[in-house]
Amino acid sequence: MYSKNNVIMQSNKTPNHQIIKDKYTYSKIKETNKTSKNFVYMEVPTEMMIIDSRTTQDFKKHTFGGYSRSQVLSALDKEISSEKLDVSVYWGIQLLLSGIVMGLWDKLYVIACKKVNIHNPTLPTLLWNRYQKWEKIATDPSFTKQNCLMLRNHPEIRNYLAEMVSVITLSRKRKLETLPKIKKTDFIVQNFKSKLEADDTLLTAKIFQENDPSEVRIAANEFAYHLRNRNTGKALYWLSWMIEWDKLNHKQYGKFEVSTRSVLGIDSKYHRNIVWLFWEIINTLRRVSYNFDDSVGCNENTQIDALWELYKWKFTPGHRCRKVFYIIWAIKYMTTKIDWKIKIVDREYLLFQAMSNINVMFRNIKSQEVKKDAYQNQKFNVVVRNNYMITQRHQEIEAIKQEKQLQKEKEQRIKEAKKKKVSVQSLNKMDALNMIDKMRMN
Repeated sequence: MYSKNNVIMQSNKTPNHQIIKDKYTYSKIKETNKTSKNFVYMEVPTEMMIIDSRTTQDFKKHTFGGYSRSQVLSALDKEISSEKLDVSVYWGIQLLLSGIVMGLWDKLYVIACKKVNIHNPTLPTLLWNRYQKWEKIATDPSFTKQNCLMLRNHPEIRNYLAEMVSVITLSRKRKLETLPKIKKTDFIVQNFKSKLEADDTLLTAKIFQENDPSEVRIAANEFAYHLRNRNTGKALYWLSWMIEWDKLNHKQYGKFEVSTRSVLGIDSKYHRNIVWLFWEIINTLRRVSYNFDDSVGCNENTQIDALWELYKWKFTPGHRCRKVFYIIWAIKYMTTKIDWKIKIVDREYLLFQAMSNINVMFRNIKSQEVKKDAYQNQKFNVVVRNNYMITQRHQEIEAIKQEKQLQKEKEQRIKEAKKKKVSVQSLNKMDALNMIDKMRMN
């Protein structure tokens, strides 16, 4: 059992929520325009639905199971790094059950950046694709404020969570480079000049504009020069130098601006932020072919496009430090030889098992539910679905109905297996692999 007071130390024991590896079934979730309330009642099996009387205020410091939020966030990071899939999914569920929806997604993406990056070369396109789908559901007006807790019973949210945690956990691990620390002495003129290596400004001549400060032009030209020559360390140095220079000027003068660079989807009041100069250099150089050996290829460009979209998404100046990992990741695509033979998921059967058993894991956590004022609810409340009363025995009736439906599907599955002259288990595995191939194509 997990201890609420010592959650980290217990993480390497085999928990009750271990993924079932010998028995599993799978059914594809179809696209639907139903409201989130319909999802809660019609898609998630009753016995796997979370019904809890606590509000988001009750989860400010502790998660659904009573664990410290900070400990759970730390445990999620640790177990993903250790590639312990079942425990990682469990901690992800704990955060989702506690109403930490977009924060959970952002946490997973930071881990993907810091711990995986180019060791899963096609990961950015998957991250961008799933981010849009997750956010579309999570930001629906039906799930605002207290209603965000309804998302824990949303089948697509559950499946996206299982998929994303699994992909990141099962990916090969590699620590992403960090920005070099810039010292005060780096701004002494002689020290600054001693680090300059570019012979000309041909790479940036068409990038700079009238209102770009001269010192930024010099640093940015060095940044472009080292990107072009695939020198990761020096490119990161000049990126860090410009970021620190921006901070110093903001502190001294209240603001620091470069020329206006219009970016689709970004509020015009942020168009003079220095980050768009960094991205203009990256986006310009990666699309210019110098020769066969040193040009950035189609695969790299596709992934940098996804990182570019992730960086822009809901950008504010306060996000610059949090999202700098996307810039570093993009730089790695431009300066490092990538092994494109690496699959998005190396052990696909584990991904399949995690997704097919996600509802079972939710059912195992139901024992942590808290139901306050049960007598008052029974005395004064009636069971309501979409503002209409339903029978108090609806769970029992729906369970019987579902059991009949499952039996019918099982019989149909047996017929299909006999027709193809394979076992039901083999048929399930074949369908699962087909599903994963389609997901990868999307």
